[in-house]
Amino acid sequence: MRNGGAVAVWRACRRFAGAALLAPLATARAADLARHSAKYDVDQAKYQEEARKEEEGRERATEESERHEHRHPRLTIAATLLQIGIAISTVAIITRRRPFWYGALGLGVLGALTLGSAWVF
Repeated sequence: MRNGGAVAVWRACRRFAGAALLAPLATARAADLARHSAKYDVDQAKYQEEARKEEEGRERATEESERHEHRHPRLTIAATLLQIGIAISTVAIITRRRPFWYGALGLGVLGALTLGSAWVF
């Protein structure tokens, strides 16, 4: 039993000595972590400012996109009217009939007016 007590004392001394040797390392590690934490706080503030600027740019782009999307249906109608006018003018050339030609001109003018209204309104 005497040896058991000596072993326990020996283990306690080793633990105490190990803790005493590791304490300066733990303090140095804590200081290193505090320095890194301060650096990351500065970096985080910088990245948050960059993110705010990017969000403002995104909002401007979204507004511009909505404005262009508002024009889209009129532009589609204008393109369709012009294409139908071209197709009818082709029929007018083949059949040599003036009513088709006038209809194609009317659709072309209507398509051009619709195109203009998409950009004005």
